[in-house]
Amino acid sequence: MGTETQASIKTFRELYNSDEGLPKVTWIVTEDDFSEHPGCSTPTLGAAYTSEVLDILTSDPSIWAKTVFIVNFDENDGLFDHMPPPSVPHKTPDNKVYGKSNISTHNEYYYDTDYSKTKENVDDFVNNASHGLGPRVPCYVISPWSIGGNINSQVFDHTSVLRFLEKVTGVEEPNISTWRREICGDLTSCFDFEKRNDTIDIPQGKSESEAHQLKAAAEKEHEKHSTKPGHEREYGYDESGKRTKPQMSLVGLPVVTQNGSRPSCQLPYAPKVDIHFKSDAVMFEFANQGKQGIVYQTYNYLAHNEPQQDKFLAPENSPYDMTMPRQYSVASKGANKLEPTVSDKWTFGDHRDFDLMTFGPNGFIRRVKGFTSEHREMPIVSIDHRESRVGHATPHLSIKIENRSKQTQIITITDNIYGKDPVELKIKAGKVEHISYKTSKHCWYDLSITADNCEYFSLQAAGRIEMNHKHNFKAVTDPEMGNFSRDDDLNSLIS
Repeated sequence: MGTETQASIKTFRELYNSDEGLPKVTWIVTEDDFSEHPGCSTPTLGAAYTSEVLDILTSDPSIWAKTVFIVNFDENDGLFDHMPPPSVPHKTPDNKVYGKSNISTHNEYYYDTDYSKTKENVDDFVNNASHGLGPRVPCYVISPWSIGGNINSQVFDHTSVLRFLEKVTGVEEPNISTWRREICGDLTSCFDFEKRNDTIDIPQGKSESEAHQLKAAAEKEHEKHSTKPGHEREYGYDESGKRTKPQMSLVGLPVVTQNGSRPSCQLPYAPKVDIHFKSDAVMFEFANQGKQGIVYQTYNYLAHNEPQQDKFLAPENSPYDMTMPRQYSVASKGANKLEPTVSDKWTFGDHRDFDLMTFGPNGFIRRVKGFTSEHREMPIVSIDHRESRVGHATPHLSIKIENRSKQTQIITITDNIYGKDPVELKIKAGKVEHISYKTSKHCWYDLSITADNCEYFSLQAAGRIEMNHKHNFKAVTDPEMGNFSRDDDLNSLIS
C-alpha cells in the first residue's frame, strides 16, 4: 500500500529489484487515484496502473516465468448484469426456506444478531439473511499459463483467490465455509499448466510505443479528476476552484461485436435436472454429474409475467409464496453419497397452468410449461451431457423420452437458434425412446421439445457440453450470444 511519502507502485518496484526480491505472495492495494472508483479515478487510470505492474513483472523473464498476476475488484458499482448471483436457499425471519441444499450452509447466514442498537437500517440486516454471493465483478488472471484472452465462466468469489493460494503455499484458510468450497472454484481452471508461453504478448495491431502512448493519455486524463486537499473525492473542481457535480454515466444496451465469441476455458460442470408431473404439482430432481458444486435457481415465470396473478400463492396448507425464486445447491459428484440429489415440488392447487424456469452455470436452462390437467399425457424427458460415445469423439446429449399416455405420441425436438434441422420421433403408448442428439456450434445447444397430444406442454433445454480436452483452452463462449436475428428481439429489450 502507498504512504503519504511514497506511492505503492514505487514500493512494489523497489521490492521487486531488492536483493530479497518478491515474496511468494504479494498483495498490492492501489491508491484511490488508480482504484477505478467513480469520482476519484477512471477505468483508464486503473488500466495504466495494471500496465505499470505488468511492465515491472515482465522486466525479468526468469521472474515472469514463475509468476501469476491476479487483478481483483471489490464491487461492480451498479453496472448492468443480467445474471442472478448464486446463493444459498433464501430464508425468511420466521424460518421459511425457499429451496434446498445437500451441502452444509453453516456460516452462510446471519445468525442471532441484534441490530436494534445499530444505526443501520434494520430491514437491510435481518437474521437468516444470506451473506451472498453478490453481483459479478471483473477478475483478470494473467500468467504464462493463461495466455490467449480466454473467458472463464466458472463461479468464483473472493475466497477463490485464497484457495488458489492454498495450492501454491500449502497453507489452509480455515474460515472458508463448506458451501463456498463446493460452489466456488479455486481458479485452477483458468490455467493450462502443460502449456506455457513466457513471451510477452502485444495485442494485434498495437505496437509497444502505442501502448505507452495510451498509458500516457490515461495519466493525463487524471488531471481532469483532481481534487482540493481536504475535500471529498467524489466531487471534482474546475480551474477556479469551484466544486463541480459528478457526471452520471448513461448506461444503455451492452455493445456486442459482430463476432461475439471468445476462446473459453473448459469448466467442471455437468448439470442435470429431471422433471415429473402430478395432478397439482411439478416435481424436480436436481443432480450434478460434474466435479464442481452447482446452484440451480428456479423461477415461477407465470406468477411474474401475468399481471392478474401478482398474488399467485400456493394452497393454504403450503407455507410457500409461489412468486419467490428458490435456490438449490447440489454437491459435486461423489461429495454427498447419502443424498446425491436434491428434490422438491411446486404445488399449484387451483392454478393448473405452470411456467417454471431453472437457471444453472454457464447458460444452463430448463424451462417447462404446461397444464397439470394434462399430467398423464405429458412426456417425461431426461437429458444427460455426454462427453463422448463409443466410436465417436463428438460430445452429445443423451435424451430419454417416456410416453406415459395411452396413445402414440409424436415428439418434436426443435433447435431454437443454432440451425439444426428438427427431429421428429413417434413413440408408442407406454414406450421409451433413447436418442443421441449431436450438438453444433462448439457444443452449445438450445432445444424445445413438444408433444402433439399436449397442446400446452413444452420443455426448453439449453447449455454447453464440456469436452474435457487434455489442454484447457478448447472451448468458445456462446456463438449466438447477443446476435439478434430479428428486429423484434431487439425492440423487446428497449420497449
